[in-house]
Amino acid sequence: FSKTYCPFCTKTKDLFRDIGSTSDVAVFELDKMADGDAIQATLLSMTGQRTVPNVFVKGKHIGGNDDSQKAAREGKLQAMLGGSVAMMSISGESVPRRAFTAATLGVLAGSVIPAGERPAYALFTTDEMDPIPKERYRKLESGVIYADAETGNGKSVEEGDKVSIQWVLRRSNGYFVDSSEVSGGDPFQFTVGKGDAIAGLDEAIRGMMPGGVRRILIPPASGYVFGVEDGKPGPIPVGFGPRQQVRRIQQVRKDVPGEYIFLEVELSRIR
Repeated sequence: FSKTYCPFCTKTKDLFRDIGSTSDVAVFELDKMADGDAIQATLLSMTGQRTVPNVFVKGKHIGGNDDSQKAAREGKLQAMLGGSVAMMSISGESVPRRAFTAATLGVLAGSVIPAGERPAYALFTTDEMDPIPKERYRKLESGVIYADAETGNGKSVEEGDKVSIQWVLRRSNGYFVDSSEVSGGDPFQFTVGKGDAIAGLDEAIRGMMPGGVRRILIPPASGYVFGVEDGKPGPIPVGFGPRQQVRRIQQVRKDVPGEYIFLEVELSRIR
């Protein structure tokens, strides 16, 4: 995803041309597309990145120009592509927003990923990436706020249940920090009420049903007060950068009005 006037986009497009691969490369020039702004907003919801270029290879989000150049230097980009590149520019067309998630994650690889198999950085379907209506939010006495994007079905989570979740962690401005997909794809498992999860998550997950997706806004006091170093309570970001962002929220921004940790969680199962 590119813009015609962006110098970093030009560098990335030159990079793909220079690699020489048998893979087809589609370049979506957002500034030339009628719904370019809507697509860019959807990209932000999916990846936490609004800037361009925004690169995907065979359904996997690579990132921007620096990320693409680094992947090429390390040989990872070439391995993912394999062979010479056929460049295809898409500039005058409008991509329907309903089809956009599938296009981003699968069409360029020749397949569409069903909603039930979508990666954890895109827990919400295209329609659900729109703002959740205000009346669907609930505020708990602790200050934790939550809203359901999908309700799921079956048994509701209660204290003592062992649950498995996929998760996406964001800052209050929507900036992507980490996710279970980025951190290896393994779900976070914990027993409700045991103290294995951060307090805001432990409280807000109650009442969820398998298959449900919930957006949770957690005040810093109910977030990562402890555990950034030793891995508990979780889910804990793995990389140095994401952990530094968590520390900054807890240490520097904990008293800033409206500061929250955003968790988007999908309940996989209850045991």
